[in-house]
Amino acid sequence: MARELREQDAGCAIAQAAAVVGEWWSLLIVREVTRGRHRFDDLHTELGISRRVLAERLKHLLDNGVLERRPYQQRPTRYEYRLTAAGRALAPVLAGLQDWGERFVLGDGTPAADATPTEIDRMHGLVGTAVPHPLALPVIRGGAADTAAPRGDGPGVAVPRGDGPGVAVPRSGALGVAGPGDGALGVAVSGIGGPGQTVAGDGGMDVVASDARVTVLLTCPGEALARFLGALSESATAFTEAGVAVRAVTTQEPRELRRTDTSRTDVPGAAAPDAARPNTEPPDPEGPGPEERAAAGAPDAVRPEAEPPGPEGSGAGAPDAKGPAAGWAFPVLSDAELVLCAALRLPTFRTGHTLHLKPAVIVADARRTIRHVLYPITDADAAIKDALRLATGVTARFVR
Repeated sequence: MARELREQDAGCAIAQAAAVVGEWWSLLIVREVTRGRHRFDDLHTELGISRRVLAERLKHLLDNGVLERRPYQQRPTRYEYRLTAAGRALAPVLAGLQDWGERFVLGDGTPAADATPTEIDRMHGLVGTAVPHPLALPVIRGGAADTAAPRGDGPGVAVPRGDGPGVAVPRSGALGVAGPGDGALGVAVSGIGGPGQTVAGDGGMDVVASDARVTVLLTCPGEALARFLGALSESATAFTEAGVAVRAVTTQEPRELRRTDTSRTDVPGAAAPDAARPNTEPPDPEGPGPEERAAAGAPDAVRPEAEPPGPEGSGAGAPDAKGPAAGWAFPVLSDAELVLCAALRLPTFRTGHTLHLKPAVIVADARRTIRHVLYPITDADAAIKDALRLATGVTARFVR
């Protein structure tokens, strides 16, 4: 059990935290609950721990406010274990430990510029597992409402939060997602049904894995987001017609991405830049320079580059006459708190003190079971085409 603190460590927050979650099994239990394993038997099977030790560690985490019990069965009453706010706040700790372990324990101490063998094995090992649910992230921006064949036939319910465009949340019978809205507003969304339900694009929350027939999750660093969204926008109609919901996820803070994206004409109130004008903006003094980003592992094919101009006379990033507004055709979610990163143990690279998601594509079915993983990715256009092909195949099997 927890080590008794020495008197001289009574005021040390590191020692106090280690007394709660620093023990081997306690930290691994938090890891597994973060990954979506909530029941005693599931934890016992996954960890290979004795039932007595597991019961002791669970009680320790309950007593210290990291976990809470919730009944999931009556007669007899059985409980599952869920993270409290304190437990959820450990997600960056888990992601940081993974990054440290990849670099200094499994690696030679240098930042990994490319996908490592352990990352590749871990990512492809996700196939057959489930995306934790409910898991919702803040919406940075939302594009067209998710009309990708949601299951359910209830009336649409709009939940306004902020002033951005609506992002549809398809039906989920036990969603139960509570998210902060603008100011102090908090709106709980539970058991919503049918198409047309929205959570506004700015300041709202959206589920990571929707209840569409297929969901494609695209993870990438914020500075490569425009490149991937450009590739996505070219196939937006095909994804929608195939019944595929798409979510792009980055660890960038919502306010950071909005600040760096003000040149896009599809963002309300943004002015179109001169497409031929070179970028003379001074670098962000708090952000990494291009050399630091390159050394930290951003793949060549997805490093920042000048955006291609839109249709003639429109300026860069203008809506394409053939499809949705370029770049924001799908919801873009912020995993700045590293919740999804910790839940799926996604590969990351570090610039300065910030962890960024490496590019990857995850295809999940209506039951949120992961069917395909694309990793590593070195070509954004090819990855989006492969994602559409794989997702369409899953949709076809779903229909049959």
